[in-house]
Amino acid sequence: MERLADGAVVARSNDPWNAVARVIYASGADRGGPTDYCLAPPSMKQSDPHDYDARQREWKSHCGSWDLSDLLARAGKEPRRSYASSMRDEFYADTESRPVFLTDLPPADDLAVVALRDAWKPVLEAVRRMER
Repeated sequence: MERLADGAVVARSNDPWNAVARVIYASGADRGGPTDYCLAPPSMKQSDPHDYDARQREWKSHCGSWDLSDLLARAGKEPRRSYASSMRDEFYADTESRPVFLTDLPPADDLAVVALRDAWKPVLEAVRRMER
């Protein structure tokens, strides 16, 4: 909602707005081989298919199209870097298909900056509509 100095509303929107900042942290990915890890024991597929499927869905909701062994293999090959705020721009691209590998997680404030980066666009559009 936009207000003039006297408090009158000049623009309003109830449209939902979503923002995502995704980080994958693979600590210890250099121990063993990428195929030494799994989301659930293979026997669970038969013994508890509901829980097995739930784990697969949860992984997909967080990691998209990345297979666990592929992600761990890539994490093992990437240079080890600690996060610095100067790396924030790396998170503006599609981090689901091109994850950023770090030895630590970015602070919540930096992730919020990434997630809210385009929050000003609806405000600018409201101002432009008012100028027409």
